[in-house]
Amino acid sequence: MTAENLFDTGAQALEQGNYLKAIDCLERLLKDHSTAEAILALVEAYLETGARKKAYHCLKNGVEKHPLDIDLLYAMADYYFEESRQGQALETYQQIIDIDAEEVEAYVCKSMVHLSLDEIEKAVVLCQAALKIQPDQSFALNALGDIHAQQGQFDVAIDLYRQAAELDPEDSQPLLNLADALYEDGKLEEAEKCCLKGLELDPGAAMGYFMLGSICLDQERTREAVEHFEQFLRLEKSSSAQDLRAEVTAVLDGLK
Repeated sequence: MTAENLFDTGAQALEQGNYLKAIDCLERLLKDHSTAEAILALVEAYLETGARKKAYHCLKNGVEKHPLDIDLLYAMADYYFEESRQGQALETYQQIIDIDAEEVEAYVCKSMVHLSLDEIEKAVVLCQAALKIQPDQSFALNALGDIHAQQGQFDVAIDLYRQAAELDPEDSQPLLNLADALYEDGKLEEAEKCCLKGLELDPGAAMGYFMLGSICLDQERTREAVEHFEQFLRLEKSSSAQDLRAEVTAVLDGLK
C-alpha cells in the first residue's frame, strides 16, 4: 500500500471511529513518511483509545522532526495544558508566537494558562494584545469573558460572551459560556436557551449537559436533571474533569 493510500485509509478509519485500524495504518505510514498531518491524525486516534502516553511521545517526536509546524506545536501545548503542565504549555504557546507574532490564538491560549494559575493581569494583557492584532477576534473576547467570570464580574462577562457569539455564530463555546454566566447571575431561563442553542451547534459538548442538569436541578426538574447529568458522564472523559465527574456521580446517587 502506498503512503498516500495508507494515510487515506487511516484518516477514513479515524473518521468512522475505527481507531485501531487508523492506528495500524498511520503507524505503518510514519515509519517511512513523517508528516505533521499524519502525526496529528495518529495522536487523535491514540487519544480516542485512551493511550495518552503514546499520544504524548508521538507529539514529542513530531515536534522534534517538524519544529516549525504550528499545528503540531498547538497540539503539544494543548496536551500540556490538559495535563496541568502549565509551564511547558506556556513555553510551547510562546514558541508559536516567536514563529508568527500575529498568531492571535496563541496569545489567547497562553492567556488561558495564566488564568488557570490565577495570574489575572498577565491573562488580560495577552487578550488585549490579541485584540490589538485582530479587534474582531471572538476567541479573545470569549477569553476576556472567562477572565471576568472567574472574578465574579458576570455582567461584564455576559456582555463579552454576547459579542463573541455575534462575531462567530457557528461557535458553540461563547454560547455555552454565556449560558454559564447567565446561570451564575440567576437568569436560568435565558441560560437554558443559550445552552440548548450551543448544544445544537455542538451536541458533543459535555459541559453543556452539565449546565442543563444544574439548571433543571435548581428548577426541581429532577428527571431532566438526571438525564442531562448522565449524558455529561457519557461524554466527559478527560483526566482534568475527574473531580467534576465524581461530583456529578454523587449528585446522581442522591437523586436516584
